[in-house]
Amino acid sequence: MSTSRNYDELKSLWVQWRDATGKKMPELYSKYVNLLNEAAKQNGYHDAGEMWRQPYESDLMPLEFWALWGQIRPLYEQVHAYVRKRLKDFYKRDEINGKTSIPCHLFGNMWVSLTIMPQEF
Repeated sequence: MSTSRNYDELKSLWVQWRDATGKKMPELYSKYVNLLNEAAKQNGYHDAGEMWRQPYESDLMPLEFWALWGQIRPLYEQVHAYVRKRLKDFYKRDEINGKTSIPCHLFGNMWVSLTIMPQEF
């Protein structure tokens, strides 16, 4: 995936990977979540989410989050639009447009949602 620039090949690899791994995960993931929640409860938390958020919590956190998002959002939208346009120009596919998200299989990495684009873009 890191070297191919064939849209259909990348999509096929992405789907095969998700089919091979994702279908096996629901039962394992449920067990994982249950174990995390049990550990959190034994440490005095309601669940694992509360335990993970605790170091960052403040009464003002929702306001702080929205204020920060308000500052970052314009840049995020510009970067997203730039990447989407470059991908559309490169692949010349209708699937890449201003009304949908960028197809994940085009980023060349199974684990990262957004990576630095290769030189050819």
